[in-house]
Amino acid sequence: MLFYTLSDYLVYFTITCVVAERMDITLAALTLMRDHVHEELEVKLSKVMSGYEQTVNAWYAQEFNRSCRRKGQLFRHRFGSAPKRKESRIRDSFAYLGNNPVERKLCQRAIEYRWNFLAYARSSHPFSKPLVIRDASAPLVRAVKEVLSLHKQRNILNYRILERMFRSLDKDEIQQLTDFIISTYNVIDYEAAASWYGSFDKMLAAFDVNTGSEYDIRETFVGKDDKVYGTLSSAILRQWKLRSIKDVITWTDEKKLKALDLLARETGVPYGQIAKFLHIIVKKERR
Repeated sequence: MLFYTLSDYLVYFTITCVVAERMDITLAALTLMRDHVHEELEVKLSKVMSGYEQTVNAWYAQEFNRSCRRKGQLFRHRFGSAPKRKESRIRDSFAYLGNNPVERKLCQRAIEYRWNFLAYARSSHPFSKPLVIRDASAPLVRAVKEVLSLHKQRNILNYRILERMFRSLDKDEIQQLTDFIISTYNVIDYEAAASWYGSFDKMLAAFDVNTGSEYDIRETFVGKDDKVYGTLSSAILRQWKLRSIKDVITWTDEKKLKALDLLARETGVPYGQIAKFLHIIVKKERR
């Protein structure tokens, strides 16, 4: 698992955008799933892409580990990549990336998912109320100013900063600030993707009728539904009364194995998905 909390997504996103901008890489599409990431990049040399991926992943792993006081590897597998030259393959790849959350039953249409960032091509606040500074609370105004300052300096938003910002905001304001952060840092070149379809609207229409495919990178999925990760979060927080859901990562292997069996019985979630959530490797399959 890579993303447990809202801050996880935002830390990874701001790192991605800052690094892409620093390295002058065209980020044509990006989808963040709970346990993996998909990207479409335009680069001239494979070593540039490799450097970009290593920088982003190492930086995120460092921030993630620091946030939950853990050590060790976060990304279990080296990133996979494959060049796309045929138009049909390129379009299929974009559709596959955009529709990953649809396939994993997180939404009905690709544009409904926040973390493939498609909705931000049309609006700066697709998942929240419009942010009007003159009507905003003092903590929200301060947070907005800090985001703008950090972005201008090409600095990321780390966990400490986000926790401090969110602490003084209500639920609606957190959603407003989240949209503002994404819109401010966003470097996704939507035209680079839409150009393969004729327009952004035509691209979305194509996504609605074709889930796409990734011919060259073989993915192995456990289970068929990523909504179960929300089920696991609720069950764990209820059973163990944790301060943060990410505390499960620092449990001992013995405690994780006991939790694995308990959660499998209580939730019916496949062992493989529970193991991913707990950051433990097991060979046992759900009975």
